[in-house]
Amino acid sequence: MLPTINKKYNDIILKVGLIILLLWPVFFVTRGVDVHDAGYYLANYKYYLSGELNPNISMALSNIVGALIYKISPDAKLLTFRLLDWALNAFTWYIVIKLFKNYIPALWLIPMMFIGEAMIRRYPMTLSYNTFSFSFFIIALYLLIKGLNEDNQKYINISGLVIGLNVFFRIPNALQAISVFLPLWYAFTGKNTIEKGFKQALKFSLFGFIGLFLGFGIVVMLFGTNNVIAGLNALFHLSKGDSSHGITSMFDRIISESNQGIMFILDHAKVYMAIILSSVFFTVFVSKVKSKLKYILYVFACLGVIFASWWVSRRISQSISVFIITLISFPLSILGAIVYRKSKPLLSLILASNIIFMLTVPLGTDNGLMQFNCALPYVALSIVAAINNLTFACKYINKAIEDIDNTNKKFKINKTNINVFFAHIIKTAAILLLAVFIGINLKAAIFDTLLKLSYGDHSYNALTTSNNVPQLYGMKTVPVRALGLEKYYNDINKDELKNYKLMVIGDAPIVYILSDNKPFFGEVWADLDVVSYEEYTTKLIQAAKDENLPLILIADFKQINKFLDRSKNKFAEEFVKNNNYTLIGEDITFKLYKPN
Repeated sequence: MLPTINKKYNDIILKVGLIILLLWPVFFVTRGVDVHDAGYYLANYKYYLSGELNPNISMALSNIVGALIYKISPDAKLLTFRLLDWALNAFTWYIVIKLFKNYIPALWLIPMMFIGEAMIRRYPMTLSYNTFSFSFFIIALYLLIKGLNEDNQKYINISGLVIGLNVFFRIPNALQAISVFLPLWYAFTGKNTIEKGFKQALKFSLFGFIGLFLGFGIVVMLFGTNNVIAGLNALFHLSKGDSSHGITSMFDRIISESNQGIMFILDHAKVYMAIILSSVFFTVFVSKVKSKLKYILYVFACLGVIFASWWVSRRISQSISVFIITLISFPLSILGAIVYRKSKPLLSLILASNIIFMLTVPLGTDNGLMQFNCALPYVALSIVAAINNLTFACKYINKAIEDIDNTNKKFKINKTNINVFFAHIIKTAAILLLAVFIGINLKAAIFDTLLKLSYGDHSYNALTTSNNVPQLYGMKTVPVRALGLEKYYNDINKDELKNYKLMVIGDAPIVYILSDNKPFFGEVWADLDVVSYEEYTTKLIQAAKDENLPLILIADFKQINKFLDRSKNKFAEEFVKNNNYTLIGEDITFKLYKPN
């Protein structure tokens, strides 16, 4: 087991660490204005229930809940939804800590959670379908595990209901239905009869279907059966197509990132082998050292492993570092779930839930293995919990020793020494593996995320400028973006422009929340493949014929001169010239055109 401290101090560290873990992200809430992903969420919330958008069924409940909050929230929309995202994440990780606190000492649990939380900050910290999906899945797993452990069917039923509803927060969440195997696994541990496990699984499934139909009923009631069927059909065709959200594309990315991870490990096999061999020699050496000096040696060994892991991984992409973590977590969770089946059935159940978690998290998204970032604390803590509790496996060593003794009376082994040494190996392995994890993620979690990176904006030390846009109140960004957004807000909010629809090219859907000009395509992000190039050009040409032209914004708020779809951008520029548009607002970050 990992070295522990007095229970009193362990509880103090846990409580103080929990407060720090839940509160520190608040200090980053106002940093950065993400004009694309966060803008996409907010623009969807603004118009989702107004009939101005094509109903996106794939995340309907996320948008419905977001739309309701948007209507009652104060003017500072971005700040509000970032605070809500923090609150839901804080509640989620509190639940994760409750699951693992009995299996990992606080001295080790808190740093692992901190690194996991820091990695999550590489995603847009705005309340969205990702936040809802991960939080509700973890809540559902917690309720299911609690219900099985306490033999309380009520919790199991609520868990099934949450899983069913979660499908309409994000359609790929349907894969979470494999959680139905957890009651069967718990029965397999011997804590329940197989018959009772089947009954619990059936009731879980029943409430899952109730949640599914409840979510479907809400969506049908709001949008009508025809729109829902059309939306599901469009989603089906999108998943089969060549887009980034097509099934083939999504699996190709996962396979590609896995191949990159394997090649990286093979290329650096010598370094990792050196770390492993050094750890073995270190273990043998430390087993003979007095206790006080032993802990000093542990500190130096950990620092050495952290430095070696950081040195190896300092230039790798984050997807590879995430792959390495999952490569460790998945087999360890399988091994732990099996090995703890009889001695620690609740831990076995938690590790089995992590297997399901890892099987479902990266599917249904174009983020590939990077999607594990949102789930990293759960995945990482499973690694430590699996290793930290392996000392009981000495009984298997004892059995092997007894077999040797019985078959060869001349061959005697001191079981006490073997048990102590084996426990020491496990303890050392847990410490050094934790050090490897910290080393791999040190750059991405600490240097990039906490000290440098702000999602969708610049480094934190450059985010110093406020703005006078009500919807962005309280947020700080770089001067060029603050001034550009403020100028756009003043240019677009003129009485003579209020009745025009707005077409935006340039990866900046956030502009839709800065005025009441409705989206021209019925979508807030025309750059994406949800609006095909053919539909894009056809609708603009038809608008010219009908003399019902929209305002056109060509934006570059990120100041990188890069567009998701160059062909759409080029067509927009030519369309402006060919249809006698007038430039009515200009800044180095945007050009706003009005039809004559």
